[in-house]
Amino acid sequence: MKKQLTAALTAFLLCANTLPLGAWAATNTSGEYEGLHWSLADGVLTIGGEGRIVYDTGFPDGDSAKYPDWGQYADEITGIIIEQGVTGADADCFREYSALESVILPEGFASLSARVFQDCPKLREIEGLEHVTQFHQHCLNGTAMTAENPFVIVGGRLQYCDYTEVTDIVVPDGVTSIGANAFGNLMEESSESILTDPFDKRTVEDLYFTITLPDSVEIIDDYAFANLTTLTSVNIPEAVTTIGAYAFLDCVRLDALTLGQNVQSVGDYAFFNCKELDTLTVLSGDTRFGTMAYGTLCDMVGCLMEANPDNFTAEYMAEYLEFDPYFYDAVAYYNVDWFGTGDYLWFDQYLMMEKISHHLYTTPDAFVRGIANSSAKSLAYDTGVGFLELEQLGDCNGDTAVNSSDAAILLYAAAQEGVTGESGCSALQECAMDVDGSGTMNAVDAAWMLKYAAYKGSGGTMGLYGYVNSL
Repeated sequence: MKKQLTAALTAFLLCANTLPLGAWAATNTSGEYEGLHWSLADGVLTIGGEGRIVYDTGFPDGDSAKYPDWGQYADEITGIIIEQGVTGADADCFREYSALESVILPEGFASLSARVFQDCPKLREIEGLEHVTQFHQHCLNGTAMTAENPFVIVGGRLQYCDYTEVTDIVVPDGVTSIGANAFGNLMEESSESILTDPFDKRTVEDLYFTITLPDSVEIIDDYAFANLTTLTSVNIPEAVTTIGAYAFLDCVRLDALTLGQNVQSVGDYAFFNCKELDTLTVLSGDTRFGTMAYGTLCDMVGCLMEANPDNFTAEYMAEYLEFDPYFYDAVAYYNVDWFGTGDYLWFDQYLMMEKISHHLYTTPDAFVRGIANSSAKSLAYDTGVGFLELEQLGDCNGDTAVNSSDAAILLYAAAQEGVTGESGCSALQECAMDVDGSGTMNAVDAAWMLKYAAYKGSGGTMGLYGYVNSL
């Protein structure tokens, strides 16, 4: 009998050694957490109930930390099913789940919070992404899903871009809309404030990058490019009809943009605080512009120090502007829910804008270029910038014609600027010389003038801008 028991035990152990470790050590358990119920069976975590999954580190006071009970089994969880009624999950909630392969999200789960699935190296499939409208910083970085393709595109909408290093980006063909915060991962990396390490040999110019959009893009959503402070260039495709609120907020290195004839609406603060956006060309006469769609915030520190030089402190500024001092940032006064917590209304946005409205100024040489008596002209008037009619484009000497004389003036002015830093021309002239809307006047613009003069001489009827864009 003893020999039989020994043989049976040996056979059992040999059989057990052939089983995967997960099968041998599988945990089946359940519980309740912050008003939700959950169960873990055969590696699949199911979470149900009503409300949000809380993951609270207690930051900044450390007194209210809350961590889901199932976190102790993170290395065993291969799948997550979130049931209808669960509306979201706090930042970091499922971070570093090393075995996680798939996730199912319900309708009503509207946002993926910051780092929520970051560093889940086996995560390749998320069902229900069509329900998600907000993708926050690093929420999918370090997953198999984005390792295979850095662009997360759902139904033609670019929702997320898994680039965390500054690089020129080319968005794939077929994308029809750019989602809110789609490039949020670059927000921190592209900030000049990261150059604080004395051993960091990069320069500000090393952080500059461009984004190229395909011709298929029709909609640019709220906050799509917000706070990309070293983004130097992005094109607005001809098919674009809508540019959302805050879409280019604080893109302080952009210097020229052209809105095509199909742009119907531009949201509130869309180009606000784009400090170097000297040339905004608007080709439609009917584009609707929201509140403060164009304008610049002055140096707040300088303004307040001038008002109260003896008592100025960061705390005073925060109090003056009715900020929560803990979240105070001299530029980031807008209420973006970067971390997906829902707790982003640090102050009343409209009260804030009313309070700082007298601290606004326009870039000294900024111009809106558009059709006479159009909404673009009204925008220029409302924001206090110059306006140049497209019919005046290329007419450097004001004789209502574009010819070799204008090209000669441009080349001389460009040479002067190269030597002395000053072109010797007025801001209006410089704007007229920028034929291609690149933000600078150069030999390329002069070449367009000469080509156009030849075209007109042969009986051409188009205006200069139409001619340039027809080729």
